[in-house]
Amino acid sequence: MGNRRLIITFALVFAAVFSLFYYAMFHMLDVEETKTQRTLYLNQVGIFEESDNAQKICDQLQEHQLSAYPVEKEGRITVVTSIYAEEEKTEQEGKTIEEMGMNYLTKKITVEGSELVQAVDDGDYVRVLQAVDDEDTGD
Repeated sequence: MGNRRLIITFALVFAAVFSLFYYAMFHMLDVEETKTQRTLYLNQVGIFEESDNAQKICDQLQEHQLSAYPVEKEGRITVVTSIYAEEEKTEQEGKTIEEMGMNYLTKKITVEGSELVQAVDDGDYVRVLQAVDDEDTGD
């Protein structure tokens, strides 16, 4: 009977120790992933072939205190605004865009890698936008 209790006690102790070790290891991995990845939400206002048209939209956005980011890719200029880590802030500024009579598309981008994460932390969104592909959040 004494051996049985001893065996059960050791089993419980080892199970608890293994559980704590398992939790600690996966928690560290999750923290490391957070350091090398960021998710941003933005509103795409348009894609233009003419830089003058893109500049007009940027000027209209800036008149309403919205930051405009023209990004040239593949011969076209994409104008985006409302870049935030919180989707709610991006949606809130989307309402301002609607009030201006403009159409927009909310997008989600995931930034990976220490160099781009640093660019996000520094607020260098043009560099980030040029480097990443995006995915629609879709409605």
